[in-house]
Amino acid sequence: MITMVIHMIVYIQEQNTVVQKRLAGLEVRKQGELLYRIPIINLDRLIIIGNPQISTQALHFLASKGIDVCYLTRGGKVGFTLRSSRSNNVFLRLA
Repeated sequence: MITMVIHMIVYIQEQNTVVQKRLAGLEVRKQGELLYRIPIINLDRLIIIGNPQISTQALHFLASKGIDVCYLTRGGKVGFTLRSSRSNNVFLRLA
C-alpha cells in the first residue's frame, strides 16, 4: 500500500483582495465577489504577495492549524512571517 501526502503552498497575488475564514477553509474575495475557495486540507503555507488583505480570524485559524503565513512585498521582500507554535518540542519553540 502506498500512502501519498500532498503538501500545498497557496500564493495570493491578486491585488485588492481579502482572504477570510469561512467554515473549514478560506475564501478569497474581491469587491465582495468570490474568486476562490481554499480548503485547508494539506495546506502547509499561505503566501501573500503585494496588497491582498487577510482577516484576523483567518490568521488565527491558520495559526491554530499549524499553517504558516508569509507576506511578501510586490518586489519580493519578506514583510512578515507568521509561524505556528504547534510543536511540542520546547527547545524548538525557544529557538
